[in-house]
Amino acid sequence: AFFSSKGPIRLATGGFLLKPDIAAPGSSIESAHNVNQYFRMSGTSQASPVVAGALALFWNAVPYYRRKISESMGIIKGTAYKQRTGSCTTNTAVSPNNVFGFGTINVHFAVVIGRRLVGEMRTKCLEECEKFNDNKDGE
Repeated sequence: AFFSSKGPIRLATGGFLLKPDIAAPGSSIESAHNVNQYFRMSGTSQASPVVAGALALFWNAVPYYRRKISESMGIIKGTAYKQRTGSCTTNTAVSPNNVFGFGTINVHFAVVIGRRLVGEMRTKCLEECEKFNDNKDGE
């Protein structure tokens, strides 16, 4: 949206950091209001709950990643719909960028990849256990 913050942000060390990390719907969201009515609202206050809800759905579907923020966000960022832009501080259509970050959240794809990674870890662990037990039996 035209009113959204865009990166990069300047660090105290003098460097820059890509922002935002991820994009989520935040314009004209039907939202509850304190007068027992619903209003269309826009802004970070609408997009942030979408991100929190996406993470909750991801953790519910792939419990291995619960409270593993860095790993979870790595999967969320890596599976986002890439939103390319030539605006802001970049002259080329790249992702990640300073308008959409790594892209728009795609919870379904995050769950698919998260489950696949957990399955691969289990398989690797079982293979290592078998090797250990085979070596142990040969003693």
